[in-house]
Amino acid sequence: MSIVMVVEDEPILLENMAKLLELSGFDVLRASDGVNAWNQIQNGLLTGRSMPDLVLSDLMMPNLDGLGLLKLVRAESTLLRLPFVVLSARSDTQDMKTAFSAGATDYLVKPFDWNQLLHKLSTHLQKSQRSLFPEVEEPVVVEHRAKSELKGDLFDTGPLFREA
Repeated sequence: MSIVMVVEDEPILLENMAKLLELSGFDVLRASDGVNAWNQIQNGLLTGRSMPDLVLSDLMMPNLDGLGLLKLVRAESTLLRLPFVVLSARSDTQDMKTAFSAGATDYLVKPFDWNQLLHKLSTHLQKSQRSLFPEVEEPVVVEHRAKSELKGDLFDTGPLFREA
């Protein structure tokens, strides 16, 4: 089961998102700001436990905002592939560019569609798992390429591979 860290300074929104994610099958780590989130991540790095598979963070928060947290995460070499999705009420293109330049994986504007959020989280988690274990993906691609290049009677495997 994937672990999603939700970083949100509004307590009601934090709890609602966490509960909905749990109902959708995710384990959830909660953090009320960037400092709390970073402390949890550092603790996870040290102990090897309770590490998020994805961070879902508000952008505007006290103490350490989402952009500051994102920069800390991207500065840690072991977290470079950790998906980091920014949530913000700000829909300004410059804010989005700044987040993506700092290493955000995605950017969603509040209010957001819950199904869209779940789809994006699932997609980013799948991509990050494939990038962590590329040897699992590669043979499938190679096998598919090899089968698509097979021609002639010796390798004829049926109508799917015959030229028209």
